Amino acid sequence: MTIPYHPLAELFPLMEGAAFEKLVADIKAHGLRNPITLYETNIIDGRNSERACEEAGVEPFYDSYDGDDPLGFVVSQNVARRHLDDSQRAMIAARVENMPPHRPAGKDANLHTSRSEAARLLSVSARSVASASAVLDKADPP
Repeated sequence: MTIPYHPLAELFPLMEGAAFEKLVADIKAHGLRNPITLYETNIIDGRNSERACEEAGVEPFYDSYDGDDPLGFVVSQNVARRHLDDSQRAMIAARVENMPPHRPAGKDANLHTSRSEAARLLSVSARSVASASAVLDKADPP
């Protein structure tokens, strides 16, 4: 059974290549150590672990996020364990800034995350977010 990914989970890139193969090998040798986290019936954290479990032939297990800041949760979980440089974090912050207003839970539907807040969440400058946003704008189809 494949569980869909929550849009917040897709802020961060999927693991690929040697890093993903290393995760598969670890899960094959030791099992899944941490639960995959669900929010609103979708995976909010643990996409790579679920993929690695499937490849390793290991049954994944799940837990539900029940906090009030799913965006903060995703950022906290991923920034802490990923080796992302400033430009990668700025691109993620630009995506956070431009997310549709339906997220996150508890925010008014008309509120977006500000550029300065997105920059703070990802530990980059607002100027870096502006540059990354310009790149995203040019990359998106009209």
